[in-house]
Amino acid sequence: MTIDKQALRERYSPKPAPECHICGKEMTVQRISSSRITYGCTGATYDDNGCHYTEGRSIADDHYEQSRVTIVDVSDPDVLALLDDLEAAERRIAELEAREI
Repeated sequence: MTIDKQALRERYSPKPAPECHICGKEMTVQRISSSRITYGCTGATYDDNGCHYTEGRSIADDHYEQSRVTIVDVSDPDVLALLDDLEAAERRIAELEAREI
């Protein structure tokens, strides 16, 4: 049996925050519930002076409401660790087999 390790690695790796389909900016986490993550585009920037909204934007405006998206997070660090161990074992086996020849 052949295992597509790259496909498993992609499937179980954490996904980056999505971009807003309206303005293209990276969205921020608004809520996490179990494996469901809700992202939204707030238009906010943060610095030493606190939170600032882009001109024309406010908290929970129409842009925010229309940009919200919920994603199911299926990432699993245990699967990634097992893949790392499997690949290390395969490399070690290949090294040992190369010595025997």
